[in-house]
Parts: sequence; structure tokens; C-alpha cells
Amino acid sequence: MKYFHYNQPFPLENGQSLAALDIAYHTYGTLRADSKVVWICHALTANSEVADWWKGLVGKDHVIDPDKYFIVCANILGSCYGTTGPLSKDPATGQPYYHQFPLITIRDMVQAHILLRKHLLTTESARFYKAGLGCVMLVGLVTKNSILIVEFANQLREQGKDLITATREASITRFRPILMTAVSTIAGIVPIAFGLGAGGEARAPLGIAVAGGMLFSTILTFVVVPATYILFEHARLRLLGAPSVAAVDPRVAA
Repeated sequence: MKYFHYNQPFPLENGQSLAALDIAYHTYGTLRADSKVVWICHALTANSEVADWWKGLVGKDHVIDPDKYFIVCANILGSCYGTTGPLSKDPATGQPYYHQFPLITIRDMVQAHILLRKHLLTTESARFYKAGLGCVMLVGLVTKNSILIVEFANQLREQGKDLITATREASITRFRPILMTAVSTIAGIVPIAFGLGAGGEARAPLGIAVAGGMLFSTILTFVVVPATYILFEHARLRLLGAPSVAAVDPRVAA
């Protein structure tokens, strides 16, 4: 493991700052003038030793081969695996920050990576592989919306409505708030996705990932989730020997 020590104040998005910053990171391969750089961003609970937790993808004779690429994986800000976080010592007191560690955002994590990138003299041609952050957001949104739609559909069925009608009405009821959330989030992330502002080029992939995740999660919520719910309920009713969807709703049989 290597460390980059940034001995200047590091401003945070919330207006506070860290007096100094340490970034733990691993590199694989050799950085040359013509190197192709791959920067791997780990998930929230991982560390920078990517060759250990992503075996089969990173390593000699694998997809991301250190003989072909210069590979970088940096520990994110606020982690407990080497980069400045709650267990780091506060220069002002000489004691660990603990609960006094300031709140940080994804943008703060990205800005810390930008500092390391400049330190390593890597360029904008680097390829970024993001593990986990976008998936966590996507899965979280779809799961939350799915629970709301399915729960409401079950309530409507208890009131006597058939499966198809209950699912359709539940989806329509949730359509407006979910769509408004998606549209407002995508609209707010557009400047980042287009790389506007200082350091915008480095943040653009994150903006594109968030916007794409919101769009894809909305499609999943209103197309895949209702269809899957109906199919699983139909199968469950058949296993229980209850009337099938087709028997309850003649529109399905037609």
C-alpha cells in the first residue's frame, strides 16, 4: 500500500475543511509516457487492494492486466482502510476525529481522487471502472419503489380488485412521484454529466452514471417490476391451487 500526503487544507462540499489529507492507494504495472491508465473506484466498504477482492478481473493474464495497463485503486475519503477518516488523528488535537469527523459527500471523495490523479500525473485518457456505488443506488431505488407498488397492489386486492387491475392502479398511483423524483435528479445532475465547472471533466462519468441509473431504475420500476409481480403471483396461485389470473380476470384469457 502507498500513501499520498496532501499537506494543505482540503475543502469539503459542506463548507468545512480538513487540515490535511492522506490517501491510501495501490498501483499495479508501470506508469510510462504512453501508458494506458485504468482507475478502479471501489465500493463503499472495500479497500484499495483491488487485485485481492476482484480476482479474475485484475491481475496478470486477466481482463485488466498490469502488463498492459497502469492500474490505480485509491481508498475513498472517510474509509477505515488508510485514507483520512474518523479514526485518523485530527492535527488540531492530536486525537482521532471519531464523531467530530465532518460529513462528506461523493463529490468530496471524487475531489480527493482528483488530487491523487494529479500527483500521479495520470491524464484524462484513463478508463474508470466503478464497482458498487452506481449499483447500490440503482438497486436501492428499484427496491424502494417496488415495495411501495407491491404493497399498494396487495391492499387493493384485499379490497376485492383482481391482480391485473390492482397492479395497474398501484403503478399509476406511484407513477407521478417516482417520475418527478427521477426528472428532478437527472436535471440537477446534467451540469455534472456535461463536465461543467472546475474539475468537471473528472466528475462527468459520475454524473452520467447517476443520470443513467435514475432513468434505468424508473424503467425497471414501471415495466419489469409489475410484470414480474404478476407472473410470480400467477405462479403462486397455481401452486396453492387457487384460481389463476386468467380465471379471475377474463382479459388475460382473451
